[in-house]
Amino acid sequence: ISKISIKELAELFNIRSRVEALAAYLACMNMSKTECAKLRRLLDDMKRASEVRNIKRWLNGNQQWHQLIYRASRNEQLTRLATDLYQREMGRRVGTPNVEGHMERRYVEHLAILKAMEARHADVVERLWREHILRGGEEILAYLRKVQEQEEDATMSRR
Repeated sequence: ISKISIKELAELFNIRSRVEALAAYLACMNMSKTECAKLRRLLDDMKRASEVRNIKRWLNGNQQWHQLIYRASRNEQLTRLATDLYQREMGRRVGTPNVEGHMERRYVEHLAILKAMEARHADVVERLWREHILRGGEEILAYLRKVQEQEEDATMSRR
């Protein structure tokens, strides 16, 4: 994965918020009880991972969570597009779960989405998903801007 700029990443989050919200909307209407149960298990595991600060396990669970939603949309082209967008920005977000409260905030958002999914409130799921991507994106972008500033300051002080 080539390194993308913060500007490009911001654009990707905006696009992802729309594309994934559509996938979540369709998934809400198409998802089986078995898939909902798997989402709950993934969410429980992600919560445990965040409690012990196991970032790798949390990131893996988060990726599985998103992929399950994409597939449950029952739209192959949408699944491919959402997966591609997700993977394009993954290389820039590795350190962000270290941001205080990041994993816990994403858990609260995921739980709200899951409850709306279980109740089959597709419009609510779509809105919550879009907000989830945008909020998470803003946290990630703020973190990356801070890291970039620190790197620039370090470079300037060495001169």
